[in-house]
Amino acid sequence: MQPPDSSSPAPEEPDVHVRFTDIRDAARPKVIADYRVNRAAAKNFLDDWARHHSPDLVVRIVTDDCVDFKRMICEGLYRWL
Repeated sequence: MQPPDSSSPAPEEPDVHVRFTDIRDAARPKVIADYRVNRAAAKNFLDDWARHHSPDLVVRIVTDDCVDFKRMICEGLYRWL
């Protein structure tokens, strides 16, 4: 587990690694972006994404190892959904 991050919307909670992948070409999926996201915000974001966005872009939690990634933009908006 990574150390607390003061830029997190909830520094006392763990972060996860969230990956955006373009799967339009199923033979060669392309990673678009990797982010560090608060676990609760990630769950809410993924639930919202599944309801409202194209299936050509997959978003999923990859691992808890996310120290080297930037925080997801607007992460705090999804923390409280």
